[in-house]
Amino acid sequence: MRITNNMLINNMVYNLNQNLKYLEKLQYQKATGKKFRVPSDDPIGASKSLKFNTDISKLQQYERNAKDALSWMKDTEAALGEIGSVLHRVKELTVDAANGSKGADDLLKIKEEIDQLREHLIQIGNTTYAGRHIFSGFKTDKPLFDENGNYNEELVNLGVDEIFEYNVGVSERVYINTVGIRVFGVGDVPNDMEDFSMPFDESMEEIGEESSATLLEVFRRLSDALGANDMEGIQDALGHVDAGMGQVLAVRA
Repeated sequence: MRITNNMLINNMVYNLNQNLKYLEKLQYQKATGKKFRVPSDDPIGASKSLKFNTDISKLQQYERNAKDALSWMKDTEAALGEIGSVLHRVKELTVDAANGSKGADDLLKIKEEIDQLREHLIQIGNTTYAGRHIFSGFKTDKPLFDENGNYNEELVNLGVDEIFEYNVGVSERVYINTVGIRVFGVGDVPNDMEDFSMPFDESMEEIGEESSATLLEVFRRLSDALGANDMEGIQDALGHVDAGMGQVLAVRA
C-alpha cells in the first residue's frame, strides 16, 4: 500500500483532534469535578455514580432522621421526667395532708396546689415536638387530652405498638414516642390496687369519651377529699399516687 503525504497529514490531524478532545475532557473534569458529562462517556462509571448518589442520599436522610429522633426522644424523656416531678410533689403534699395535723384552711391550700398540678399534667400530656404531639402514638396531629383532662376519643383505642417510628439505617427502625395511656392509665381508679398497677402493655380497656385518665382521676378525687376534709380519701389517694409513679418509671425504663 502506497502511503501518500496526504494520508500522513490526515492521520496527524486525526490524532491531534483526539488529543485535543482528551485535553478538553481533562480540563472539564478539573473545572467541574465531574468525571463525565453524559452517561455515554462512561456507562459503567455512570451506573456506579448513580448508585453512590442514591446511597449518599439515603445516608443523609438516615442522619436527618436520627437527629430528629434523638431530639424527639429527649423531649419525651423531659416530659416523662416532669410528670415524675409532678407526682413526687403530689406525694409530698398528700403525705403532709394525711398526717392529720392540718386544719381545714391548710387542706384547702393543698387542694389548690393539687388542682394546679393537675392542670400542669394535662399540659404535659399535650406536649409537642416540632408541632407533633409526643404522647399521641402515630396520630401526632391529635392532642392527647381536652381542656378537662379527657382523652381524645380518636386515641383511646390505640395499641401500645401504634407509635411513631423512624428509619435510621438499613433495616434499622427506632420508636420515638409512646402512647399516652401507657403513662397516664385508662378508665376509672379501681378499688383494687393490684388492678391499677398492672402492666398497661398487656391490658388496654376501652374508655368512653368522657372518661378521665387514671392519674388525672386520682388528682381529682384527691382534690375532692381535701376539700371535704376526708382523711380516708386522702390516705387512699397516696397509694394510687405511688402506683402512678411506678408506672411512669416503667415507661422510662
